[in-house]
Amino acid sequence: MAPDTAQNLLVMAKLMIEHNFLAMVFLGGLMASAGYALWKPSRGIILIMIGFGLLLFAFQYEKHIADALIEQTTGSLVTARQSGRIEWVVQKILGKAATPLLYLTGFTSLCMGTFLLYKQHQQAK
Repeated sequence: MAPDTAQNLLVMAKLMIEHNFLAMVFLGGLMASAGYALWKPSRGIILIMIGFGLLLFAFQYEKHIADALIEQTTGSLVTARQSGRIEWVVQKILGKAATPLLYLTGFTSLCMGTFLLYKQHQQAK
């Protein structure tokens, strides 16, 4: 392999990891919790699995989905005449409120699942 090709591959891998690091962490947590849920199912681990799934979706929504969804929704709702109010509502709900709510719901689910697992562990002692 040519030296410049090897360097380009290393740079590509580095940039891909930088761009998707949180997604990889969330995916790892989702896969680990799914494996644990298959081995020893419980409400707590299911909540943790849901939490990691929501966090992964929130990350992808923020990075890749939100702008296109806002544009598509605005284009569908505002047809014949411009409506600043509709555009403002769509921007606030899909652009500003959805991402923090997804993250908050994911972290809340993780915390509740961890609490339930802790409580279950304490009862087993």
